[in-house]
Amino acid sequence: MNVHVFDTHVTDTNGNYYHFDVIVDDANTKDVDRYVKNYLNSLNVTEKTIEKSTCGFCHSEPATEQMIKDIQTKGHYILPMQGCPR
Repeated sequence: MNVHVFDTHVTDTNGNYYHFDVIVDDANTKDVDRYVKNYLNSLNVTEKTIEKSTCGFCHSEPATEQMIKDIQTKGHYILPMQGCPR
């Protein structure tokens, strides 16, 4: 399975920086913004506290087993990077 990686960068009003990838299959690309919002809400970052946010298609790649599992159950896979709990 090939998946699509959306590189996401968010800075909140307290200066906290979050960098993560939202990874989806062909069927779920239209829902990336919702997945970003849901993930940020899980970190207690709401629309009111977002100062700056970008999310854009980066590249496509072969999926790992964990990516496939999460995409099949949740529609997406989050790869937390800088500033995000792992």
